[in-house]
Amino acid sequence: MSSPLVSVIIPLYNAEQFIIETIDSVLNQTYQNIEIIIVDDGSVDQSLERVKALTNHQIRWFKQMNKGASAARNYGLKEAKGDYIQFLDADDLLAPDKIEKQITQLQNSVNAVAYCSTVYFPDGADHLSFAPNSDEGSFMGYSKEPVKFMINLWGGYTGKGSMIAVQAWLTPKILIDKVGGWNEQLSLDDDGEFFARIVLNANQVIYTDTFCYYRKFEDRQSLSRIKNEKAYESLYQSIHVKKQTLLEKTNDLHAQYAIYRLYTDFAMQTYLKYPTLYKKACTQIPKVSYPFKVEFGGKKITQIVNRYLGWKAAFYVQNLYYKFNAR
Repeated sequence: MSSPLVSVIIPLYNAEQFIIETIDSVLNQTYQNIEIIIVDDGSVDQSLERVKALTNHQIRWFKQMNKGASAARNYGLKEAKGDYIQFLDADDLLAPDKIEKQITQLQNSVNAVAYCSTVYFPDGADHLSFAPNSDEGSFMGYSKEPVKFMINLWGGYTGKGSMIAVQAWLTPKILIDKVGGWNEQLSLDDDGEFFARIVLNANQVIYTDTFCYYRKFEDRQSLSRIKNEKAYESLYQSIHVKKQTLLEKTNDLHAQYAIYRLYTDFAMQTYLKYPTLYKKACTQIPKVSYPFKVEFGGKKITQIVNRYLGWKAAFYVQNLYYKFNAR
């Protein structure tokens, strides 16, 4: 079996505390035919200096003005020489066998994309002492039916949706060339939109028995955590592309359910806070009899209200609860 080159693309922005550990998780892979492409996105700390101090021949670095992670990933794609692409954020990690297991699977398949489970761990903790969320297992079916895979991921079969982290994927470069790069106009859910296009144009989605690690922060801001109106506009645009891409493949009832859930979840997040976006989302919700209740987080009482009276009633109960406890 040949050993194709894998390009690991890391957008770098003010991650001086983490970038060396992240790079080490790549250099310590059991699969060694790897190049690391680091694109500094206008860092103002010592991130790039730490990278420059490394002398490993597998590492190449580039610098751009601050344009966001999507632009940095696209820069990396232009410089990549590999047959496969691994995206990795500058504060996250890969298990040592991650790339080897996924390459082994992908080499036996045509136009396939691979993914794995994600371990979420708080900053400052030992990532090896945590395990993936047990709910992930319910989203690992339909491997040979990518359209059904995405419908399931978006809640079209059960009403419960999920997400797959950026670093969980390994993607053939030829498939990325086919669907296009990252949408640089998006901030929130740019990865969801990108990998929706990838999966819905693949022949197969392969789950591999390995891990990637996602570092959680309590107080550090990032574009994906900012929930202002501009971020929600990005999310709306992402959902719109997901809808269009899915409907190009199928318009069956479960696809309509998945779209219903995506837009309704968005409407719940923007209700009262951003009325223009809320109204836009409501016009896109399919007119179907949705068989599941869209999930409503928070206290048990709000979940009960949602179950029997709907999410708007649960929203008001939640607000009353917070106002009462803020006194």
